[in-house]
Amino acid sequence: SGGLTPEDAFTTLDAAIGACTANKGDTIIVMPGHAESFSAANGWDADVAGIRIIGLGQGTNRPTFTFADTDATVAIGANNVWIENLRFVAGISAVVVGIDVEAGFTDFTCKDCEFYWGGTTGWDFVRTVIVRAASHRATFDNCRFLNEPAVAGNSSSIEIVGATHNCRIYNCEFMGDSSLAC
Repeated sequence: SGGLTPEDAFTTLDAAIGACTANKGDTIIVMPGHAESFSAANGWDADVAGIRIIGLGQGTNRPTFTFADTDATVAIGANNVWIENLRFVAGISAVVVGIDVEAGFTDFTCKDCEFYWGGTTGWDFVRTVIVRAASHRATFDNCRFLNEPAVAGNSSSIEIVGATHNCRIYNCEFMGDSSLAC
């Protein structure tokens, strides 16, 4: 039990995800000012199908997830996962992959999220988001990808690899340098 009121909230997003039931319409509300920092792969793993993770707040008061190691990642490991209004920050140089939409998981939606290079010279996501093979119908809507200006530490903001189709990217903002492409 737990996690049903702000007074009884889970301390990590991963714990809240673990309490969800697949394909039952479970929605996780992440409170304004919530912050997590992680230094391992799968800082959190959205591995329950059909969940929505929605952050409250605006600007820097949105829920913020800081990557404190080059191998730190967020994983999308289930179908029909929706994330909205979350903030992702590179807290070290050369975070290899920010969000990893793992192979074969479809219908991922990322809406109104911000990816920020951290504000310190040399800090960046090498690949901000990677959508792996057969992760069809991924959608990115109204997201901001803020890479370090004048330093191409970022290679790509959204990288779609392998046989993946019907992905949509719209209303997004891409700023800063990328060595390959946005």
